[in-house]
Amino acid sequence: MCKELYQRISKIYNCFLYIMPLVDSDYSGEYKRLIWWLFYATRGGDMRRKIIDLIRNNPSNQHQISRVLGVNYRTVEHHLHILEQNNIVYGMGDKYGRTFFISQSFLDKLPIYDEFKNKVEKNS
Repeated sequence: MCKELYQRISKIYNCFLYIMPLVDSDYSGEYKRLIWWLFYATRGGDMRRKIIDLIRNNPSNQHQISRVLGVNYRTVEHHLHILEQNNIVYGMGDKYGRTFFISQSFLDKLPIYDEFKNKVEKNS
């Protein structure tokens, strides 16, 4: 188990070293680090990427997201909370029917997200 964990961490770190210099310098380093941390350097990054990819094209509520992704409602709730705290998504509406959208600030930074995603997929 430790060996697998070490290999995974090494792979993530190597991707990080490869990708960081390739991103345009137009964007702040702080926002690049935030995107890297939220979507690639933490355990929940895969799920957060799936959520972003889904609501990017189809704004949805928590139930719809959990049904499409085939995961527990509470899992989606947890990841949406993290994304909301970091101004990646925002919700409109009340309680159960609250629909989530990509925030305008993140829409402006989608090229960073897309570039990271393309580089990591290419190296995987």
